[in-house]
Amino acid sequence: AEAADAIGDITRQVQDQAHRTQQRLASQAREKQLAEQTRLIMKERYGSPGGHTAAGVAMIVAGTGALGFFGLSLLGTAVIFEAPVLLGALAALCAASIALIAFGIGKISFSNSFKTYRDIIATRTYCYLDEIAQRTSSSPASVRKKVKRMIGCGLLRQAALDDGETFLIMSSQAYGEYQRSGKKSRPVGEFWKELDL
Repeated sequence: AEAADAIGDITRQVQDQAHRTQQRLASQAREKQLAEQTRLIMKERYGSPGGHTAAGVAMIVAGTGALGFFGLSLLGTAVIFEAPVLLGALAALCAASIALIAFGIGKISFSNSFKTYRDIIATRTYCYLDEIAQRTSSSPASVRKKVKRMIGCGLLRQAALDDGETFLIMSSQAYGEYQRSGKKSRPVGEFWKELDL
């Protein structure tokens, strides 16, 4: 009888272990499937900011190199020659180099803003601009301007702003439903719950 009880205990332990392993594997499979769905949604909705970042870095490098060259030329010309036209031209080239650096910094900043917005919105169907503004310590007007630029240059691939420009709709399907609903004056939260998006 003791041997039968021991065999029964071992059988239950093996079954429990097999059940836990089966649950763990099922959980891992669900997590993997969810991760793949998330990756596909992100790829479908968001562009890559790499081009903006690379252009920004290139502008900064070129501007810095040009500023160094023209700055030294300006200094050498000022010390050796008294040629006001040449000094003016070199000063203008230095100013253009500084502008190039500033544009490069702006491109990198824009790229970083996109990454932040993308992380805030993630896979949601819509997001209020006020939420993005609050989470980035920016003004809603600044967020609206950047979002429009992101849409224009293809970083927010399917996105559109609502008619009042208060929230961002992240998929073509959701925007189509929004337009067809004819209920644009309703609170947006109610609209999305009704659509179950």
